[in-house]
Amino acid sequence: MEVCHRGAVAIQRGEELIFGAGDVSRAYFVRSAAKPFQTLPLLIDDGVQRFSLSQEEVAVTSSSHGGEPFHVRAVRSLLEKGGFAPAQLLCGVHAPLHEPSAHALVRANEPPSVLHNNCSGKHAGMLLQSKIQGASPDRYIDRDHPVQRRIHAVIAEVTGVAPDDLWTEVDGCSAPTFEVPLDGMARGFRNLANPDRLSEPTARAVRLLIAAVSAHPLMIAGHDRFDSDLIAATRGRVFCKIGAEGFLALGIAGEDLGLAIKIDDGATRGYIAVAMKLLEHHGLLARAELDQLARYRDPRLRNHAGLIVGSREVIL
Repeated sequence: MEVCHRGAVAIQRGEELIFGAGDVSRAYFVRSAAKPFQTLPLLIDDGVQRFSLSQEEVAVTSSSHGGEPFHVRAVRSLLEKGGFAPAQLLCGVHAPLHEPSAHALVRANEPPSVLHNNCSGKHAGMLLQSKIQGASPDRYIDRDHPVQRRIHAVIAEVTGVAPDDLWTEVDGCSAPTFEVPLDGMARGFRNLANPDRLSEPTARAVRLLIAAVSAHPLMIAGHDRFDSDLIAATRGRVFCKIGAEGFLALGIAGEDLGLAIKIDDGATRGYIAVAMKLLEHHGLLARAELDQLARYRDPRLRNHAGLIVGSREVIL
């Protein structure tokens, strides 16, 4: 064995933890896996109607997008509808995660902008939240800003974790990220996919979000990205969101089920392999869905010449 990716997994069905590996009560910083929760106050407070948001624009507020042209257009439109300028986004600048889009900027001799940041949709949504709340858009990322306090309360509701137990730190995009027990994130994504337990305003907002992402799965990440491909293959029956440093969570509609994975060393190939193994082992994907996701199930590792140079094995 050349490389070993260790981690923890929690699967919640209804009120029962049906599978656990590792310390499922341990709290982890969930990074971008929190984005769907961070979007909900905008939807609870009728942001769709107030700003005439399209489904694409709703979906991109929960995204870790690749900076593809359609992502950039959606974020720019969000800002324009709220009367904001790109300079008011506080997430910083990086090149598009989608390599063809990054290469296109280089060929055009254009520098990346704040709109290409994979978190720009979330930040645009936070600016819109500040407008609804009548709060200053300045420093909307500060923990004590009304936008962040509202988000904190909604995350507590959806995950079932007491507000005082949700610790925050500064994420890579400068907004707060939340430390949530692994089983709490499994519950949270169970509730995103099956929101009937939630208060009616929150449940309504969840349904708006899931419908938007289901209709436009590329908005949540982009081409050749696992969460977009999983949502597309299942036509939104499975809602998935990845976070930095090896975090993945998903919920399955109709199964009353949520799953959360944390890989200790942050390796992407670790959590995707574990997620596919668990989904297949528990019979949670149909044969046609498994076939569409075949490249994520293939244990073989190939080099750039296409030669098999190794394999993956998931041990639970």
